[in-house]
Amino acid sequence: TDKKLNILSAGIGKEISFDLSCLKQFKINKLIMIDPTEVAYKTTLGVTNASTVFFIKKGLFKETKTIKAYLPHESIENNSNLSIENLYSSTNFTYIDTTTVSEIFNDFSLNYIDILKLDVEGVADDIILDMVNKNIFPKQICFELEKPVDIFVQYKFNKKIQKFLELLSKFYKIYSYTSIKKGYRMELLAVKI
Repeated sequence: TDKKLNILSAGIGKEISFDLSCLKQFKINKLIMIDPTEVAYKTTLGVTNASTVFFIKKGLFKETKTIKAYLPHESIENNSNLSIENLYSSTNFTYIDTTTVSEIFNDFSLNYIDILKLDVEGVADDIILDMVNKNIFPKQICFELEKPVDIFVQYKFNKKIQKFLELLSKFYKIYSYTSIKKGYRMELLAVKI
């Protein structure tokens, strides 16, 4: 296709193979990578440019604020994934600034998203619900729904996710592509109907 794509990629950490693949395979209008960590910032150096590829050093969330993000139990060098939802049941945290999809729309003068990739450790459903409420419907959403570590929280999580997927299926055809870590997370692709 000759159309230039708008892609938002949130929660990149040390892994930008998705982003590099998009740059190689598609014509890009704007590719915006979003992650609150220094590791992600360093990972994107050499890829960003002033016209099409951007990095925002914030966490993507349903609201713009300064918020606690919980650290994994292993060292940040081994696992750079922070979790606003505290998937790790950790007591260690840092503060991060967050942004929203609608704020990115305004800041980058976007009027559509072709692909939204969310690897945001427990808040993908919150981000997607915020977009639905604001009438923002990317053509495709690749996202993970991670199960909390705490077994006592899992029942509440399962009910919440069931309601979320029922709502999302009104707007999107949802495909599961999980092949590893079944039971710990669901990797999903939602394609706009």
